[in-house]
Amino acid sequence: MFFSSKGLPGFGGFDIFQIKKTGPENWSEPENIGYPFNSGYDDIYYTFHSGSKRAYFSSSRPGCQCEVPPAECKCIDIYEAEIFSNVNVLTFNALDSTQLVGVQIDLVDKADGRTDTLLVNANSHDALIPLELERNYRITASLDGFSQAETEVSTSGVTNFANFMRHLYLQPQVELLVRTFNAIDSTALKGSTLYLGFQNGGRSVVFQNDENSHEHIFPLKFDKEYTLKGSRKFFSTDSTVISTAGMKQPERLYLDLYLSPFSDLPLTLYFDNDQPRYVNPADTLTSLTYEETYQQFLNRKNDFVTGYSSGLNSREVEAAQIEIRSFFEDDVEANFNRLQSICQALENYLAEGKSIKIEVTGYASPLASSEYNNRLTRRRISSLTNHFKEFNNGALKRYFDNGQLTLQHVAKGEGEQAEESVSDDKQNVRQSIFSPEASKLRRVTITGIRIQQK
Repeated sequence: MFFSSKGLPGFGGFDIFQIKKTGPENWSEPENIGYPFNSGYDDIYYTFHSGSKRAYFSSSRPGCQCEVPPAECKCIDIYEAEIFSNVNVLTFNALDSTQLVGVQIDLVDKADGRTDTLLVNANSHDALIPLELERNYRITASLDGFSQAETEVSTSGVTNFANFMRHLYLQPQVELLVRTFNAIDSTALKGSTLYLGFQNGGRSVVFQNDENSHEHIFPLKFDKEYTLKGSRKFFSTDSTVISTAGMKQPERLYLDLYLSPFSDLPLTLYFDNDQPRYVNPADTLTSLTYEETYQQFLNRKNDFVTGYSSGLNSREVEAAQIEIRSFFEDDVEANFNRLQSICQALENYLAEGKSIKIEVTGYASPLASSEYNNRLTRRRISSLTNHFKEFNNGALKRYFDNGQLTLQHVAKGEGEQAEESVSDDKQNVRQSIFSPEASKLRRVTITGIRIQQK
């Protein structure tokens, strides 16, 4: 309701006031509608039409037009005003509250979804947008690399000049684009499964690429560490760690995962104790192939069955014999057969002109010193290199010679993954030599087979 009064604080004379109904019998406090409607003279009979945004009122302020102006003419004239309403949108980086420029502002009428205003301010974080009256709006701010921010503003009931202020804080984003490839020929590997989880535990996100895609984008949080793993049926997995520590601005990270078609990887190959032996104590190479050391180890299977079951009661003997035989059959023999399949597959890929790198790691049981074990694991890796070179009458040797096939290794003494329960007591040969636990530490593991990146 609008009315004019001299009895309330104002500009002088009659001023125009408004009050709003707040309940069945309640009204708001009177509010002076201000300049330019009110002046030091009489301002009365205010009326307003929201559809045309026009307001009309009468005023005795100077400048009125008398039909026949007498001396010192004083009359009341009708004045017209157009009501303007604006919203001032200011945009900021939610991470550090710095101003963001170049933000796109969409003003959407909530009644029909129509976008009334589309504004991109390239030079300022401040956007002044005119509003229609009797409307409810949703304001959306968007900028590449940031999450959207939204707010609302309403001009419902606005009967006077109104300038609204809205502050929008956009959260910067880090995106991780992950692509999966065949590690041997670098072709896109579509249909892979990606696992993304926090490094220190927590819920993982699993995404399945369809058969037409080999990439996916994950949104990341700031100051976090993630683990990422890619997998696919009939392929080995590939994994890595990603950190967003220290990042403050939007960024896109790119990461390629290479999955090997050798799905048996990692493949572990086992050795007899202190084999292959040296000619000179400082030797790190051997003339033996892995197949030769494997056959010697296999010929000692009964020695291990006897050695691991000695000193036990009848019930324990049977269990120990089953355990050590299972190790030879399920690990030693089965893995040698897998090695032969890998060699055959390598021959096929190399014949196509691919350049391939084999990654291996060697371990030893804790019986000897670290220095001795370092040389021993190098001899074990040397036997595996010899095995590749002599496979199928030397079919792979020429690829070693021309650099198409390389073997990269890290030799270890006492394996970092050795169990504390594995004995290093030379007198307790049942545990330190013949046990499956000790035997599983005497190994070389093929950890990866991938194309050599140029």
